[in-house]
Amino acid sequence: MFASPAINDAGRVVFYGETDNGVKGIFRGPDPAADLVARQGTVASGAPYLTVDNYPEISGDTVVFNATRANGANGVYTGPDPIADRVLVTGDTLFGSHVTFTQFVRGGINDLGQIAVAYRLEDGRSGVVIASPVPEPGAAASLLASAGLALLTRRRRV
Repeated sequence: MFASPAINDAGRVVFYGETDNGVKGIFRGPDPAADLVARQGTVASGAPYLTVDNYPEISGDTVVFNATRANGANGVYTGPDPIADRVLVTGDTLFGSHVTFTQFVRGGINDLGQIAVAYRLEDGRSGVVIASPVPEPGAAASLLASAGLALLTRRRRV
Protein backbone atom coordinates (compact mmCIF):
# COMPACT_ATOMS: atom_id res chain seq x y z
CA MET A 1 0.00 0.00 0.00
CA PHE A 2 1.21 3.51 -0.75
CA ALA A 3 -0.40 6.92 -1.06
CA SER A 4 0.19 10.49 -2.15
CA PRO A 5 3.65 10.52 -3.70
CA ALA A 6 5.49 13.82 -4.13
CA ILE A 7 8.57 14.48 -6.25
CA ASN A 8 11.34 17.10 -6.07
CA ASP A 9 13.20 18.83 -8.92
CA ALA A 10 15.91 16.14 -8.86
CA GLY A 11 13.36 13.36 -9.35
CA ARG A 12 13.49 12.08 -5.74
CA VAL A 13 10.13 10.71 -4.57
CA VAL A 14 8.56 10.62 -1.11
CA PHE A 15 5.35 8.79 -0.19
CA TYR A 16 3.32 7.25 2.61
CA GLY A 17 3.41 3.46 2.48
CA GLU A 18 3.29 0.12 4.21
CA THR A 19 5.81 -2.67 3.72
CA ASP A 20 4.94 -6.34 3.31
CA ASN A 21 5.84 -6.92 6.97
CA GLY A 22 3.51 -4.16 8.19
CA VAL A 23 5.87 -1.21 8.73
CA LYS A 24 3.88 1.95 8.00
CA GLY A 25 5.38 5.34 7.45
CA ILE A 26 6.94 7.80 5.07
CA PHE A 27 9.53 6.51 2.61
CA ARG A 28 11.72 8.15 -0.02
CA GLY A 29 12.54 5.06 -2.02
CA PRO A 30 11.91 1.34 -2.46
CA ASP A 31 14.23 0.00 0.28
CA PRO A 32 12.09 -0.29 3.45
CA ALA A 33 15.12 -0.14 5.74
CA ALA A 34 17.30 2.49 4.06
CA ASP A 35 14.51 4.72 2.74
CA LEU A 36 12.27 4.99 5.82
CA VAL A 37 11.94 8.66 6.82
CA ALA A 38 9.40 8.32 9.64
CA ARG A 39 7.84 5.21 11.13
CA GLN A 40 4.25 5.09 12.29
CA GLY A 41 3.04 2.63 14.90
CA THR A 42 2.35 2.04 18.55
CA VAL A 43 4.39 3.00 21.56
CA ALA A 44 4.96 -0.72 22.17
CA SER A 45 6.43 -1.10 18.67
CA GLY A 46 8.95 1.64 19.41
CA ALA A 47 7.69 3.87 16.60
CA PRO A 48 8.36 7.57 17.26
CA TYR A 49 5.01 8.62 15.77
CA LEU A 50 1.53 7.20 16.40
CA THR A 51 0.36 8.65 13.10
CA VAL A 52 1.97 10.32 10.11
CA ASP A 53 -0.14 11.96 7.46
CA ASN A 54 -0.49 10.63 3.95
CA TYR A 55 0.77 13.84 2.30
CA PRO A 56 4.50 14.27 2.79
CA GLU A 57 6.39 16.81 0.69
CA ILE A 58 10.00 16.90 -0.48
CA SER A 59 12.30 19.72 -1.58
CA GLY A 60 15.98 18.99 -2.10
CA ASP A 61 16.69 16.35 0.54
CA THR A 62 14.20 17.78 3.06
CA VAL A 63 11.03 15.77 3.68
CA VAL A 64 8.21 17.49 5.58
CA PHE A 65 5.11 15.91 7.12
CA ASN A 66 2.48 16.23 9.84
CA ALA A 67 2.53 13.66 12.65
CA THR A 68 1.18 12.88 16.11
CA ARG A 69 3.44 11.60 18.87
CA ALA A 70 2.53 9.23 21.70
CA ASN A 71 2.21 12.18 24.10
CA GLY A 72 -0.56 13.61 21.90
CA ALA A 73 1.55 16.43 20.46
CA ASN A 74 0.63 17.14 16.85
CA GLY A 75 3.23 18.84 14.75
CA VAL A 76 5.30 19.34 11.65
CA TYR A 77 8.47 17.26 11.33
CA THR A 78 11.32 16.64 8.87
CA GLY A 79 12.52 13.20 9.91
CA PRO A 80 12.48 10.21 12.24
CA ASP A 81 13.57 11.95 15.46
CA PRO A 82 10.56 13.73 16.99
CA ILE A 83 12.86 16.04 18.96
CA ALA A 84 15.73 16.85 16.58
CA ASP A 85 13.51 16.87 13.46
CA ARG A 86 10.65 18.94 14.82
CA VAL A 87 9.64 22.16 13.08
CA LEU A 88 6.63 23.30 15.16
CA VAL A 89 4.57 21.22 17.60
CA THR A 90 1.53 21.84 19.79
CA GLY A 91 2.71 23.01 23.19
CA ASP A 92 5.65 24.97 21.75
CA THR A 93 5.85 28.66 22.57
CA LEU A 94 5.48 31.03 19.64
CA PHE A 95 5.17 34.82 19.88
CA GLY A 96 4.73 34.53 23.66
CA SER A 97 1.81 32.07 23.57
CA HIS A 98 1.45 28.28 23.40
CA VAL A 99 0.77 26.61 20.06
CA THR A 100 -2.56 24.72 20.01
CA PHE A 101 -2.65 23.74 16.32
CA THR A 102 -0.17 23.23 13.48
CA GLN A 103 -0.55 22.17 9.88
CA PHE A 104 1.77 21.77 6.94
CA VAL A 105 0.19 21.48 3.49
CA ARG A 106 1.60 20.43 0.15
CA GLY A 107 3.48 23.22 -1.57
CA GLY A 108 4.52 24.64 1.81
CA ILE A 109 8.28 24.16 1.28
CA ASN A 110 10.46 26.06 -1.16
CA ASP A 111 13.83 25.36 -2.82
CA LEU A 112 15.64 27.08 0.07
CA GLY A 113 14.16 24.55 2.52
CA GLN A 114 11.91 27.15 4.15
CA ILE A 115 8.73 25.60 5.52
CA ALA A 116 5.39 27.40 5.83
CA VAL A 117 3.35 26.18 8.80
CA ALA A 118 -0.18 27.27 9.70
CA TYR A 119 -0.63 27.73 13.46
CA ARG A 120 -3.16 28.69 16.11
CA LEU A 121 -2.13 30.03 19.50
CA GLU A 122 -3.70 29.69 22.93
CA ASP A 123 -4.41 33.44 23.00
CA GLY A 124 -6.55 33.16 19.83
CA ARG A 125 -4.05 34.43 17.27
CA SER A 126 -3.44 32.37 14.15
CA GLY A 127 -1.48 32.65 10.95
CA VAL A 128 1.39 31.21 8.98
CA VAL A 129 4.97 31.14 10.17
CA ILE A 130 8.05 30.45 8.05
CA ALA A 131 10.68 28.08 9.46
CA SER A 132 14.09 28.52 7.82
CA PRO A 133 16.86 25.92 8.00
CA VAL A 134 19.78 26.74 10.27
CA PRO A 135 23.16 26.15 8.60
CA GLU A 136 25.32 23.54 10.30
CA PRO A 137 28.32 24.99 12.19
CA GLY A 138 30.77 23.31 9.80
CA ALA A 139 28.99 24.83 6.80
CA ALA A 140 29.28 28.34 8.26
CA ALA A 141 32.98 27.82 8.97
CA SER A 142 33.46 26.50 5.45
CA LEU A 143 31.72 29.56 3.99
CA LEU A 144 33.83 31.89 6.15
CA ALA A 145 36.99 30.07 5.09
CA SER A 146 35.97 30.39 1.43
CA ALA A 147 35.27 34.09 1.90
CA GLY A 148 38.68 34.48 3.57
CA LEU A 149 40.38 32.73 0.67
CA ALA A 150 38.58 34.98 -1.78
CA LEU A 151 39.77 38.03 0.15
CA LEU A 152 43.35 36.75 0.29
CA THR A 153 43.32 35.99 -3.41
CA ARG A 154 41.90 39.40 -4.16
CA ARG A 155 44.56 41.14 -2.03
CA ARG A 156 47.38 39.32 -3.77
CA ARG A 157 46.21 40.48 -7.18
CA VAL A 158 46.04 44.12 -6.18
